[in-house]
Amino acid sequence: MKIKIGTSAGVARTFKEAEKFAIKNKFDALEVMPEFHKIEPNYKVKYTVHAHFLAFDISSADAKLRKEAISKLKECIILAKKLHSNIVVFHPCSSHVSKKIARKNFNKSIKLLLLFAKKYNILLGFENMDPRKHAFTDISECLSVIKRSKYLRLVLDLQHLWLIAQSSPNPYKKMFTDIKSANKYIEEVHISDAKKGQTDHFTVGKGEIDFERVLKMLKSIGYKGDYILEGGLFDPQAKLRGRQLLKQIAAKL
Repeated sequence: MKIKIGTSAGVARTFKEAEKFAIKNKFDALEVMPEFHKIEPNYKVKYTVHAHFLAFDISSADAKLRKEAISKLKECIILAKKLHSNIVVFHPCSSHVSKKIARKNFNKSIKLLLLFAKKYNILLGFENMDPRKHAFTDISECLSVIKRSKYLRLVLDLQHLWLIAQSSPNPYKKMFTDIKSANKYIEEVHISDAKKGQTDHFTVGKGEIDFERVLKMLKSIGYKGDYILEGGLFDPQAKLRGRQLLKQIAAKL
């Protein structure tokens, strides 16, 4: 099994450093963060965009914060167009509001954002959330939103999925059920390791996820998209070790 592996831009502190690392080490994609002050691409690698996730919440109960978050996400859509990317990944909510309020405010925000995304022909990549959030943690809940528009796609975060599945009697069965149900809606996979009771994104191989089982699940549904390596913040060697391990596992499948 051959897989396409990209890296998050968190491997470096500037866009140019991250781009140079991705190209030099022949990653299949570079996930760009808008926090970089100067983004001037050379277009020698495929780019994806991950919207701000700190102090950013389109589901906020605070109308002013919600308006600011919508504005920032629109800027990310424009950035994606500049980078010739087809997608902007975003977190649908924070942990500061109830599920009911999050869903209500999300619905208001996403209507505006979908109109903007359609204008630029950019997909909005809806990421499933981790257990700290009050909404959009379960894949079925995510899909209930994503199915509304062809401009909404699922960005499957395996670390989040694994953590949520730990509350199930059979975590991997729960993960497989979720992955099968999301099959045709998955645009991208975010991959990092995890440990029970912790929400940090660990480098692949430094946690408890059985990646052979998970890659088999994704192979069984015919997933052919990118795997974006997260974890290993500002540690280029960790990214390379994680990629090597994933390639070794995939080669056996």
